[in-house]
Amino acid sequence: MKLRVCALIAAMVFLLSACPFAWETGESGPGDAAPGNAGTPPEASASPETKTSPDPSPPEKKPDVSAAPPDKKPDARGLVWHTPPAYFDVTYVFWAGVFIYDGWMLDVATGETVKYDGRDFATGGLPPPDEWLIDETKKLYAFHGTDEEYAPSDFFVFTRDEFEAFCEERESRWRGGGINRLRMFRQIDTDKVTATPYDDGWFSGYLYDLSGAYTGDKTALAFGTDFVTGFIYDNTLWEAVNNRMNLFAMRLDGLWGVVDKHGETVIPHLFESFYFIDDNSAFAQYEGLYGILNLEESRG
Repeated sequence: MKLRVCALIAAMVFLLSACPFAWETGESGPGDAAPGNAGTPPEASASPETKTSPDPSPPEKKPDVSAAPPDKKPDARGLVWHTPPAYFDVTYVFWAGVFIYDGWMLDVATGETVKYDGRDFATGGLPPPDEWLIDETKKLYAFHGTDEEYAPSDFFVFTRDEFEAFCEERESRWRGGGINRLRMFRQIDTDKVTATPYDDGWFSGYLYDLSGAYTGDKTALAFGTDFVTGFIYDNTLWEAVNNRMNLFAMRLDGLWGVVDKHGETVIPHLFESFYFIDDNSAFAQYEGLYGILNLEESRG
């Protein structure tokens, strides 16, 4: 595992450093270089007395994957980076595990760096995200999402015991971990959920509309059925969670940080965007620039 992570970090370092930038002097940015030709030296200027033909541009080649060890010194905020934030316009397609930068594409799983082929990573084919809900007035839990592959969305209401049994059974089928993991909850009035009959020839059931049923616009974290935070966090569409480490990225007043299963903030809310890569790495945007954060060394 450590070797794979090191190889990934090394590949990312050289993927992101494939182009020479002059941000320090304000001369140019990454958008000024053509994909694949970054690092091509300018044509040598010949004197009038000795004119020479310009050297041809070197062939395109993908970045090297050997790199110096990451710097483990904390910055002024106490953060440690595998790749310090110094890059604009990096795209991390978290559900596909792919980085795209200046014409190059890095596969996180394999560490392979290839020329970006222009493919569209639209999320139109993904199922809607799961919603974990609580009706505090009636002391009921609820689930809204897809419980069967390619089926329309489901909506179930449970007592506490029923909810625990549902999570144990569903999680064992889908991802493992049972009831004891972090989930992001939103508040709801279960009586205000509306249902419309649905039948497409393959599946039949109901489409559920929760838009008029939410009783708050904030979210909270629960470990199992025990809430470890109040409803103080921004509502976000996708769960940014590392189940193995029991860490959840939550957005507070527009900035992302990391909360553990005890509800403690272990990485402060400083980031404009944040995605877990693996157990010790996260792709984060900090003060407008992108880098790869070292989770273990940055945890407070």
